[in-house]
Amino acid sequence: SDRLQAERDRHWARYEGQARMWGGQNRLAADAIELFQDERKMVALGSVSGLFFEAPKDEKKMEAGKPEEQKPEGQKPDEAKAEEPKPASAPRAVTVTAERFTYWEAERRGLFEENVKARNDFGVLTAPRLEVFLTAGEGSGSESLERARAEGGVLIEQPDGRATSEQADYRAGEQTVTLTGGPPKVVDAERGTVTGAQLTLFLSDGTIRVNSDEGTRTVTRRRWTR
Repeated sequence: SDRLQAERDRHWARYEGQARMWGGQNRLAADAIELFQDERKMVALGSVSGLFFEAPKDEKKMEAGKPEEQKPEGQKPDEAKAEEPKPASAPRAVTVTAERFTYWEAERRGLFEENVKARNDFGVLTAPRLEVFLTAGEGSGSESLERARAEGGVLIEQPDGRATSEQADYRAGEQTVTLTGGPPKVVDAERGTVTGAQLTLFLSDGTIRVNSDEGTRTVTRRRWTR
C-alpha cells in the first residue's frame, strides 16, 4: 500500500492506496484495507477485487446429486461399461468485485456488498450481496472457496442465456447452483424458459433439476460454460 495508519492500543491498522493482501493463492485488492486484530476481522473498502481458488470437485457428491441415468432395457448393472479414471483438473477460480468486503477469520466467512459481480467459467453473477465460505487448505495450503450465497436479486449471464432468482447457492465441490425465490427462471436462446419453485443447475453437464408443486423433473441443456 501507499500509506499505513496504526493504533497499538486498538490493535488496528489501515492500509491505503493500492492496498493488497495475500493468502496462499487467494488475492484481495482495494482502495483501503483495515485489520482488526482483536476481532480477527478484515474490512476492504472501495474498488474491491478478490480472487478465490475453489475447493476441489467432489466427484461422488456430483454424481449423487444428479438424476439417475436410464439404462437400456434389459441391461444388467454389471454389463455397464466401467468408467475410466478421470485426470485431475486444473484449480478453478472465482473473481469477485464489489465496493465493500468484510472477512471474519474465525468463521472463514466473507461478505461482499454493493455492486457485486462474480466471474467464473459458468458465467457472470450480479447481486447486491455475496457471502463466501472458505475451507481450510490441506497441510500448509491456503483456504479454498467451498460455497457461496448471493441474495437480494440475482442475475447470472452467459452469451446464450441467463438465470434470475432472489437467492443463489453455489457449491464448488458439487459444481451446482441452486436458485430459489423470485420465482427462479432460466432463459436459454435455444431451449426456451425453465421455471419452478427451485432450480438446481448442474454445471458439469447442463442438467437442470426442477422442483415445483407438480413434483420434480429434469431438463437437459447445453453445458454452463463460457
